[in-house]
Amino acid sequence: MKTKNILGMVLFCTMLAVFACTKKVETKSGTMKILDTRNGKEPEEKSAGHKAYDVQVIRTDFMGNGYKAIYYRQEKDSLNYHSATLISDEDFDNADYIWKNDSTVQVKIYNSTSKNQKIFTAWGNEGRSSMSDVK
Repeated sequence: MKTKNILGMVLFCTMLAVFACTKKVETKSGTMKILDTRNGKEPEEKSAGHKAYDVQVIRTDFMGNGYKAIYYRQEKDSLNYHSATLISDEDFDNADYIWKNDSTVQVKIYNSTSKNQKIFTAWGNEGRSSMSDVK
């Protein structure tokens, strides 16, 4: 009987220690209205005023008509920004994003009325940026 109580206490303490040491993983995601900059100036791509995992999506007339995602990430000892531009004549007014890891963000741009959407993945590290998976 004493052995069962001791084993029960050891099991309970082990489970308590595991739960106490488990870190809660925070999901970095958000929703926003797309800023239309086709008839004005695009916001400056600079790190001042932003924090790691911030994302902006703007509509631009770069190369015709497109949507630019600007995303910010911590790289070594400084905050850097990256961007990816999706060329599309479709009309999108909202964007959702979710960070897949510390360098990769998935962006969904969509029209809140028609429900049309495009999803792409962008990543950046130091001086390199890229995108893929346009759906």
